[in-house]
Amino acid sequence: MVITRKFATLIFSLLIFASAWAQSIEVTIDSLKAHLKANISPAQRIETLILLTKAAKNIYPDQAVDYAKMAYTLALREHSTNQEVRAMIEIGWIMMTRTMLDSSLRITLKAKQLAEESQMDKEAGMAVLIIGINHNYMGDFKNCLSDFYSAFTIFQRLDDKEGMILSLNSLGSFCYQQGNDDKAIIYFNKSLAMARKLNRSDLIANVQNNIALIHVNRNEIGPAIDCYNEAIERNQASGQIFRLALNYMNLANIYLNEKQYDRFMNYYNKATDIFRKTGSIYQLSVCYMNMGEYYLKRNMPDSAILYTMKAFKTGMDRKMKEIITNSATQLEQIYKLQKKTDSAYKYASIRFQYKDSLAREMNSSRLAQLEIQNQYENSIKEEKLRQQKKDFYITIIAILIISGLIISFLFLSRQIVKTKNIRLEKQNLAIDLEFKNKELAINVMNLLKKNEFLVDHTNKLIEIQKMATEENIKTGMLKLIGSLQRDSGERTWDEFEMRFKQVHTGFYERLLKTFPELTSNELKLCALLRLNLSTKEICELTGQQHASLDVARSRLRKRLGITSSQTNLVTFLTQV
Repeated sequence: MVITRKFATLIFSLLIFASAWAQSIEVTIDSLKAHLKANISPAQRIETLILLTKAAKNIYPDQAVDYAKMAYTLALREHSTNQEVRAMIEIGWIMMTRTMLDSSLRITLKAKQLAEESQMDKEAGMAVLIIGINHNYMGDFKNCLSDFYSAFTIFQRLDDKEGMILSLNSLGSFCYQQGNDDKAIIYFNKSLAMARKLNRSDLIANVQNNIALIHVNRNEIGPAIDCYNEAIERNQASGQIFRLALNYMNLANIYLNEKQYDRFMNYYNKATDIFRKTGSIYQLSVCYMNMGEYYLKRNMPDSAILYTMKAFKTGMDRKMKEIITNSATQLEQIYKLQKKTDSAYKYASIRFQYKDSLAREMNSSRLAQLEIQNQYENSIKEEKLRQQKKDFYITIIAILIISGLIISFLFLSRQIVKTKNIRLEKQNLAIDLEFKNKELAINVMNLLKKNEFLVDHTNKLIEIQKMATEENIKTGMLKLIGSLQRDSGERTWDEFEMRFKQVHTGFYERLLKTFPELTSNELKLCALLRLNLSTKEICELTGQQHASLDVARSRLRKRLGITSSQTNLVTFLTQV
């Protein structure tokens, strides 16, 4: 089937917290509208508009975004930062569901900044989660994963169970999308257990939908259908029509694979009706591809091309890389079946161009690209050989000419493949370095947390030591505190330095070769700056004060011979 696990038939149920962000709203939309007409304060009016947005966004998204914009405008006028941030998050959410990714990302980034400045931690966490979903839509998986982890960290620190469920579900969906089912199911099960403990039917439905995707991958069709049916029942009960449409779309996909075409059409029509009403362009594109595949299975290639081309053009218009990649794959398949080699090769090239930019399973995708390229080259060679056989009985000269062409072609093909292999090897090395840098950054963050933990407990010991009355106890505790401070610093640095050398091999050697007078402390500072760590992070890792670090940086610039204030120290070290 063309639409693979990476597509998840619905971009892994990205809309995982449509109702979770809102508290239960017992009043109806009509009563909220009536409340707006009453003589209420500006703050109450803004709050009512935000509630209207939450109530309407999964049913009437056009009205909902108008309510959210009105709330935002009023909050700006009233200088109500809290309501301003919440309104912006609602706008960003609705725009994301409408696949207006640039607008969604712009306003949600602004909401995140304002929430952080105002110490609105939960709102900041929600903004980060929406930003992560936007990045996923755009194919920016590096930032997407970082956003999901950041959101989980925020909610964990706040002990916000609801936010933790959403983040775990997102992380599980990301792992599933990357082909790591084993890790995905761990996140999903944790999320499901917490959702059941909270007795949140909407969240349970979301996780069940995602677990069903794992069952489909494992060809466990019965359990998958059971999960979808439970999700449908829960979403129908809570009126979450958008997520209900996602369930319909997934069920339609199962029945398409099982060749139960009547059931496929039933659920396909239910899903598309809702997606059209809610203006969900991304999901409509997925439905178009499903319909294209349906016609392909029914041996109706012209109709298959018509629907798949709809998805492809929408993906190009909205810059949705995964839609482009998967629709191009499907078009390539259809044209190959029609033996339209030129068209098939055109969409194969587009597929590889966008697949490479997605930065997922790089090695396998490049090998697949070479394999496809060789297939096309082999088909050309076979055509030439057939022509050679036809011409064999005409003249010896024709045979010699054709033989010469084949030899030349083979030589050129080998040269092309050789050149591509060299380029792929360089790209793979760059990708490996990027992943190692990401892993190193995560390790640094873990070290910072470990240091923070040790410093916190050391400070507590100091407070206890101050309260001690017996001198021998005070002396013993002082020794313990000193030992903890020394050991934590040495172990932290040893662990960091070991991992740093694994990623940036030869960095120290190159520095010392050019600047042999550098001290060990200056080498450490160079390594930390090479990773572009902030001043705060470096202080936490080294135990230095901010002022001491500024002095050390200034002294290091002189050691490195950097005299111009225009020269950035971090940029200088990345070029070593």
